[in-house]
Amino acid sequence: MARQRVAVFTKFFWPEGGGELATYLIIRDILLKYFDVIIVSGTKKPKNDILSCCRYIYWSVLRTRYKPAEWLKLLANTKTIRKLVEQTDVIYIPSHTLLPIAITAKKLIKS
Repeated sequence: MARQRVAVFTKFFWPEGGGELATYLIIRDILLKYFDVIIVSGTKKPKNDILSCCRYIYWSVLRTRYKPAEWLKLLANTKTIRKLVEQTDVIYIPSHTLLPIAITAKKLIKS
């Protein structure tokens, strides 16, 4: 039986930032035991051990520093979000800063 897939959308990933350690540990110690994990992040160089056990996608849109511009870019890239949502069974967004992704994913799930 195939494992379910989970997509994790995060602006930063460990070792970039402090709070991102919690997301890294949740992925490493819990999610990887039960799911195939896809991480979508704005961090170019994540912790090396995560690259060997899951799919990691660097998405430059998440590197935008000015929040209104970032949200516009996210909303303008709904095709990318749609592709990832359609490939996964579960979506995990650990931060409120990526609210447009949550709104887009919810709309896609309803339709």
